[in-house]
Amino acid sequence: MRSAKILISLLLLVVLPAGTGWAAPGSDAPGDSESESSADAPGLARRFAPAKASHFVAEIAFGLSSLLDDPDVKQGIAGDLRIAWFPGAASFGLEASAAVAKNDYSGSLGQAGTTFIAGNISFGPTMRWIGAGGGYQLSTSFTLGGYLVVPPVQEWSWSLGVAFGGACAVRVVSWLWVGVRLRYHLFNLTSLSGPALLDIKGFQKVGVIDRLEIPFYVSLQF
Repeated sequence: MRSAKILISLLLLVVLPAGTGWAAPGSDAPGDSESESSADAPGLARRFAPAKASHFVAEIAFGLSSLLDDPDVKQGIAGDLRIAWFPGAASFGLEASAAVAKNDYSGSLGQAGTTFIAGNISFGPTMRWIGAGGGYQLSTSFTLGGYLVVPPVQEWSWSLGVAFGGACAVRVVSWLWVGVRLRYHLFNLTSLSGPALLDIKGFQKVGVIDRLEIPFYVSLQF
């Protein structure tokens, strides 16, 4: 009987989250504080404690890049660096990001070794939601910035662009998260500097360009 009571007590310590007002058998009172529960079983209480909201986030990502409207460009790769700041424990924050994508041309253009390279430096608002228990989080953002295009037969040019998307991450330890992100870019909205971008095949002015990125990322949160 004594062994059964000890087993039930350990199970309750694991299953019941700290600070819910519940107490395991053998505690002084059902309303014991979180600090008292931690003192009784510090290892278990700390292991299952929810993650605290961080103020500063730094992420590095690498994955798939696709120009959706251009059949002459293959699937490519993209990488980005993202920094975000959240005041206090707020869900709303601000982010800055820098990205670069590389897509090779297909067909005869690909045989010539031509490559479409684009990058951007963007700023904007971001929001996040941390799941119950702190084990996962969802985020979304909308950014505006300058987009650099490095065409194979023209000078570099900068244009205005926007990006929006979302991400899902899981916690590895309190400060380290891993996840996957989906972000959609629309750029060449209007020229900022450099020559107007021309189509490499017809040498006609190019309109709005879109790019879809699906990278995996590592996030450091402090």
